[in-house]
Amino acid sequence: MEIDEAKRSLGALASLRGESQELREARNLYTQAQEERSRLARHLRALELDLEELREKIAGAEAMLYGGSIKNPKELSSLEQEVRSFQRRQTQLEEEALEVMARVEQVEGEQRAQQAELDRLEGAWEQSQSQLSEEESRTKALLHQLEQQRAKRVARLAPEILDAYEDLRQRKGGRAVAAVEAGACRGCGVDVPPRQIQELLGGAGLVYCSNCERILYLKD
Repeated sequence: MEIDEAKRSLGALASLRGESQELREARNLYTQAQEERSRLARHLRALELDLEELREKIAGAEAMLYGGSIKNPKELSSLEQEVRSFQRRQTQLEEEALEVMARVEQVEGEQRAQQAELDRLEGAWEQSQSQLSEEESRTKALLHQLEQQRAKRVARLAPEILDAYEDLRQRKGGRAVAAVEAGACRGCGVDVPPRQIQELLGGAGLVYCSNCERILYLKD
């Protein structure tokens, strides 16, 4: 039974391995913030390139407009309209760039907070995993010790006794043996007849509970 309990403990410890849902969610949020920061940076760079190109167009158009090379009033009017159109577009792009920069600052703040929370959770997780490893090592050492003790005891048993014990373990949920205390079987609570108690005292052989069929022994 102690071996079974040690194995159950190892199974329970194994189930605690791996990252918690909270840690996975925190890492996912941080990754999303990183991706959003990268997306905004690309968007901002594209706006800056568009603005740079637009300023060059405005500069070229203004040079033509005020350079005196164009004399036709209609052409001058058309060029003025084009410059104004470029300037309106420039204003729109500059406003959009300011909005993106503000969003970048916001995301960077969120990312710093998420990084701090992620660091905290990872630290706690690493500590818990270290404690789990220590507990697993202790439990494995205990299990090894118990299995060695069991092997020595099994070696002294007659084959038919061991077979009867293993059969009962399978049929009785791992508990094949029950103590007799205050004249009753601790496995099922039913009173043990005096005759069987005398048989236990005599040590003549295996004595079974007449109710639950477990092997009985007298508790010291």
